[in-house]
Amino acid sequence: MDCMKILIIDDDEVDYLTTNRKLKRAFRSELLEIDWLQDARKINYPSLFKDYDVCLIDQNLGSIQGLNVIQNMHRAGCMCPMILLTGSMSEKTDHQASEFGATDFLLKKDITATLLNRSIRFAIAQKKHEKKLTELAYTDGLTGIANRKRLDEFMENVLTSASRSQTGLGLVLIDLDDFKLVNDSFGHLVGDDLLKQVAERLKAAVRETDLVARLGGDEFGIGLCLMRDEMDIEPVLEKIRNVFSSPFQLGTTQINCTASIGAISRPLKNSLTFPELFRRADLSLYSAKFKGKNSVQLYPRSDNGARQKTARLPSRIQRALKKQEFHVFYQPKIDLLDQTVCGTEALIRWLPEEGLPILPADFIPAAELSGDIMEIGAWVLETACEQVSLWRNHLNLVLPVAVNMSPIQIGRTETIDLIQHVLKKYDMPPNLLEIEITETASLLNSRTFIQNLTAISDLGCKITIDDFGIGYSSFQRFMDLPISALKIDQSFIAGINHSAKADAICKAITVLAHNLQLSVTAEGVETAAQLSAIEDLDCQFAQGFFIKEPVSSEQFIDWHSAYRSSLSPQASSYLN
Repeated sequence: MDCMKILIIDDDEVDYLTTNRKLKRAFRSELLEIDWLQDARKINYPSLFKDYDVCLIDQNLGSIQGLNVIQNMHRAGCMCPMILLTGSMSEKTDHQASEFGATDFLLKKDITATLLNRSIRFAIAQKKHEKKLTELAYTDGLTGIANRKRLDEFMENVLTSASRSQTGLGLVLIDLDDFKLVNDSFGHLVGDDLLKQVAERLKAAVRETDLVARLGGDEFGIGLCLMRDEMDIEPVLEKIRNVFSSPFQLGTTQINCTASIGAISRPLKNSLTFPELFRRADLSLYSAKFKGKNSVQLYPRSDNGARQKTARLPSRIQRALKKQEFHVFYQPKIDLLDQTVCGTEALIRWLPEEGLPILPADFIPAAELSGDIMEIGAWVLETACEQVSLWRNHLNLVLPVAVNMSPIQIGRTETIDLIQHVLKKYDMPPNLLEIEITETASLLNSRTFIQNLTAISDLGCKITIDDFGIGYSSFQRFMDLPISALKIDQSFIAGINHSAKADAICKAITVLAHNLQLSVTAEGVETAAQLSAIEDLDCQFAQGFFIKEPVSSEQFIDWHSAYRSSLSPQASSYLN
């Protein structure tokens, strides 16, 4: 007979002993293992409740309420049935108990062995059913490990717990090298088998408290919790790299598979959010990829070296242009009406031969000061338009591309000639080119700036205001500029569903755009909840890491092909 494991959280020893006796009477014929946690402040939510069949929680835990414990356990993804015990009946507590995730609510003076037996049996049965449904929503269908949605929620909960317990954490992103070649050479069934074996090896390489997830395609992510310090991630990375040191046996075929690995370890006292953590891990992954196959890159712990390099950026930019260290990545934009890909944004990335990628926020201001922004901007424009032309002519894929332009570029008359030249060179319809300027740039009152924007619009190109909502735009400005679209700044999207003000601002911007007959895009969409919320606001378009992070042109085509084939009348959204 299996042993039932029960946890009692109660700060009163007498109450604990009473509950213990009633449990033993309630389950006379069963083996019980009963643990007691007296100090609720010592709860470690991501890991403590993994092995318990049921948890009994007292409502009055000194400075902490049992309801708060239940709420935190629920947020941490705990699937253990939670029964709230209280000394006094309250209709409000009763309602909150079920709202916060409790499976039952019992008044201590009414508890009998029979009632306790029934309550626990029903709670366990109910949770088993919920667990099956949750596993379907949070599990990758091919490998059986967690999916991207589960990793996102796991990391959010780990961040909350780490801040409270002053422990470290880490995030590792893994991209298999030349996986497409495996599919092309041996077929998709062999490729699927390889992904399953990689998933199993990764799970074996980390602790049970960590989470391994498949993010999609040949990409995996690992969330690491309960780290003592930043150095803890290094032996983990070595174990992950060793996963690929021996060949994979796929039927009668042996395949050697390597991976590019990017990682970040968050210090104990650091306020990085999960999206920021993911972006930095992603930068590390980009760096690993461009350094070559079978490479590991850890995001630097100190930014002192980065600051020194930033000071030397002007002298490095010209060398980077000559050495072709700049690359254009593409991030898709989707139409929320039918979930189709309706455009892409061209984003510049600086990937030095040595060291980590340099963020646009660091080198663009330096390029503007030095004047190099004109050469960089011209190169991005031509590269993006050439790519769109190649997609259109060779793949029959017609997608508009958005290119960010500095106000310095817009303020130069030669920019108009450049756009005309590039459109003609690549035989590109002007309506496939969208020029993005920041809201701050749109406030410039320069006559030349306004005239040049108008001239760009007269060519047939679209003008979009990026990062909308963080500047000081006036309605008069909308009348002066030939704007066709707005992008809601990601800081408001990040706050949606969590801040009534953020919800109201997003709604107001959407209504304003519609009334002015402008299209509106939500940028920086990081979660399924955010995507659902902006759909409810009648926002037309969306882009962000939840849909797809910026990738190379080759990766974009592979992703787009898989995405498009996944859309069907039966499955209207690949993202859900």
